[in-house]
Amino acid sequence: MYGDAIDTAIAAIGLIRRVVLWQPNFLAVGNVVSRTDLISTVPSRVAAHFVQELPIVAYDPPLPLPAPDFAMYWHSRSQEDAGHKWLRGKIAALLKP
Repeated sequence: MYGDAIDTAIAAIGLIRRVVLWQPNFLAVGNVVSRTDLISTVPSRVAAHFVQELPIVAYDPPLPLPAPDFAMYWHSRSQEDAGHKWLRGKIAALLKP
């Protein structure tokens, strides 16, 4: 889990992360951050999109973090659907390093 990698990285400099909300994906994170005093760690391309759409600010982390692993899952009946393929391509492009 990527959260474990973040916890390890910040523990190395003597900090502890306090998680108050866990989101299984990044889609809702921007809205949560824009409406609360919470912060989040997301890939820079995702953050750049949120900054364009929401009243939030993005900063680079103050320490090096490992690159996250991503996976997409879908039902086999959607494998050849043109709209589904388009959406998967857009998501993959957004999250490409």
